[in-house]
Amino acid sequence: MALYGRHTWFEDYFPEIRRNDFRLLPAAYELVRTISAAAGRSATISRFPLPADVIDRFMYAPWNRPEAYLDPTFRANTSGFASADPDILKQRLSTLRNDIESGAWDARYGNLRTATAFDAGYYFVALRTP
Repeated sequence: MALYGRHTWFEDYFPEIRRNDFRLLPAAYELVRTISAAAGRSATISRFPLPADVIDRFMYAPWNRPEAYLDPTFRANTSGFASADPDILKQRLSTLRNDIESGAWDARYGNLRTATAFDAGYYFVALRTP
């Protein structure tokens, strides 16, 4: 079962990072228009739900494994965490840690642990063949 939707648990714990991420990234339609214009041919866009077993270490990769966000090495290698206010981040991580340890995270979002994919807002952009 793939889960879709723009709102994620990540936004509940790290709203500043999520807002900043989307503020910095271009809108999908703008990206398609720019790529199409640069290539001289049209591009297509399709949603890309993240698989449950994705092993890359980008911001939303461990969408079903919140414990990964408690790892300082993981956070140090993601721009959203690296640029976050350290005091706010410390507070947000403490809340996440407490919710994981108490079972509150699983009570609210535990269905993600068994989902096969999750739509965190990623897209594939491909040029059409001439």
